[in-house]
Amino acid sequence: MAESQYLLDLMRSEMAAAGRLLDLLHEEERVLAQRDTAALEALTTRKRACLAELEPCAAARLRLLNEAGLSPDRAGFEALLERIGTQQLTQIRLTWDKLRVVLVACQEQNLRNGQVLEAGRRFADDALSVLLGTRDDIKLYGRDGSTNQTRANHTYAKV
Repeated sequence: MAESQYLLDLMRSEMAAAGRLLDLLHEEERVLAQRDTAALEALTTRKRACLAELEPCAAARLRLLNEAGLSPDRAGFEALLERIGTQQLTQIRLTWDKLRVVLVACQEQNLRNGQVLEAGRRFADDALSVLLGTRDDIKLYGRDGSTNQTRANHTYAKV
């Protein structure tokens, strides 16, 4: 019974931290769209704090699996749940299912945010290469309205 309560408490702690992380990731998406670097830096600090909360929870879960001689994966965790077999099993399973959903949502949101960051980086790189005239594949308009791909004649800034 003590092991099942410990596991349930552990997963509840992990669920709370994962929920906060998901909220921060959604906020990060909004901040990225606004291109607010100061807010992004503050969010990064808060995300690190959430990840620091999640780490010991995951480590404790792995320790439980290791002590039970089970594999450190989903199959091992399912086997651990079968061994518990207490009244709390249903509650533990529901919490586990919710936790997995939130963690997958965090992963998906983090990927989306990464794609937004990458698109912004590419845009900035492209804009800089146009300004510096270091990009061959961009057509620019000349004085007469014709397009020209010669980069040497189209440097707009020097570093």
